[in-house]
Order: sequence, then structure tokens, then C-alpha cells
Amino acid sequence: MSKKIKCIDCHNSSHWAVPNEVNEDNYEYAKYCIKIAKASIVCNETMKTKSIKHEQYCKKFLKKTEMDLEYDSYHQKELLELEKMIKEYEESRGIKN
Repeated sequence: MSKKIKCIDCHNSSHWAVPNEVNEDNYEYAKYCIKIAKASIVCNETMKTKSIKHEQYCKKFLKKTEMDLEYDSYHQKELLELEKMIKEYEESRGIKN
């Protein structure tokens, strides 16, 4: 029997990879990546994109392990670092948002 769960709480959820630098060639892409990475995940079982807030009945749910939670924390740090790099790039180029 399945139960309604939040996809973000499942071991089978994956985060998006984000750029590790921001420059003239990938500035717009980096902004897009941060927007997507903050709003969605990918289900490793169905390979479908899901909203971070998405809830559904799922037969494949596995509770996250301590290692998964550490990875989530690392991913949040990556997002903060990318936001910082975008802001620094904008300041160096005089770009206003």
C-alpha cells in the first residue's frame, strides 16, 4: 500500500547539477539553473521532474538516509555559492536586476 509523501523527502529524488563558475559565456544559463534548481527535483525512479513541494502516492518511496541529508545540505551550499558568483559577476559588469 502506498502513502502520500513529499517527493523531496524520498531517497530517490535527485538535485540538479549547477555551474561551478559564472562568466560571459554562461551568465544567462547560470541564472536559469539557479531558478530551476531551487524549484524542482528529478525522481530517479520515473525520471520525471517534480516540484519541490510536490506530494503524491508512491509505491517506491524510501526514506532519506543521513548521507542523503548531507548531500541536500551540500546542494544548498552550492546554490548559495552560485547566487554569490552571479551577484559578483553582475557587480563587476555593472548589470542591474
